[in-house]
This record gives sequence, C-alpha cells and structure tokens, in this order.
Amino acid sequence: MQEVQRSTWYCVVLCSTRMRHHPDIVSSLRASGQLPVTYDQGEAAARRFGSSCYLETSPQVEKDIRKLINSAIGSVLTSSGDGAQQPVCSVL
Repeated sequence: MQEVQRSTWYCVVLCSTRMRHHPDIVSSLRASGQLPVTYDQGEAAARRFGSSCYLETSPQVEKDIRKLINSAIGSVLTSSGDGAQQPVCSVL
C-alpha cells in the first residue's frame, strides 16, 4: 500500500454490500466467529490505509456506482490551486 499511497489517488470500495444481510453468508461468518464488515469498519479501514474516500456498492442493483465514478472524476479534476502536478486516478 505504501507505493500506491505515494503516487496514486485511490478509493476503497466495498462491493456486494447486500451480501452482509444474506442469511447464508451471515450464518457462515458467525460459525467462524466473524461478522460482516459494517460501514463504519470499512470507513475506518480506508482512513488507516490513507484512502481518499470510502464507498460501498452492490453491482447487482447498481447502488452508488454513479457516486463512485463522480468521486473519482471529481478528485482528479479538482485543482489544488498551488500548481502542483495532479495525481493520477486508477480504478483497480
């Protein structure tokens, strides 16, 4: 992550958020002493990684896809005003 943090703007995205409520998934996680990741936990992890943002989405219902794309584009186009070179945005 250090290499990415130095040279690239990035956003942590949790996909398939609807799975955190799926009975089979929740049951399987509980059986191993785990729970689904909450929004707050994901956001805290993104901050620890130095991420520019944290978003959640569920591709099956296209939830927040527009928000993700707009955030990525907006962060690249926003000028710092100090003449510094703008970061490159990579969607991985």
